[in-house]
Amino acid sequence: MLGALLLSSLLFAHVSPHLSPHVSAHVHGARDDCPQGAEFLRGVDQLRGACAIAAIDAEWIVCAPETIPSSASQLIRVRADGSTNAVACSALNAVDVALASDGAIAVADAGGVVRVLDASGVERVIGDGALEEPSGVCWTSCGGVRALAVSDRRLRAVLVFGVDGVQLQRIGDGVLRDPRGLAAAA
Repeated sequence: MLGALLLSSLLFAHVSPHLSPHVSAHVHGARDDCPQGAEFLRGVDQLRGACAIAAIDAEWIVCAPETIPSSASQLIRVRADGSTNAVACSALNAVDVALASDGAIAVADAGGVVRVLDASGVERVIGDGALEEPSGVCWTSCGGVRALAVSDRRLRAVLVFGVDGVQLQRIGDGVLRDPRGLAAAA
């Protein structure tokens, strides 16, 4: 089925207030000023307005709308060597990001859609007309099919879409107050 959906701001946990304007990944067992005794692994200079981060292995995608004000993109790719580049995406109000193992990126755009970029950078829109104010996104599966779970603050629900854009499920109607970031366990 859908696996365990955790309705919280889990993706924000990697944005360290102690290192602002840096984004960092942490592991347990360290010291100094990292939160909760974590160990600082890597930072990104000049990163401003980071609101979400998604990571697969050593690659990160950071949702940082204030970092490149002259660019149309609100996403920054951070590689293992620390190099960065803007990821072309037409999101106007990116609020969350998810990175799939095949390199596909899903961006929750609070303007009412999820923008999905495949590994080659081709962008398509999911949820147009079904979503009102997406606030979180994560890759998951539904019935053995790869899917995107999307929290929506205005609808107060989590909608699950197939990668083809077809809505597969709606969860939490009448129960959720202000759903935001999402994470799914397989």
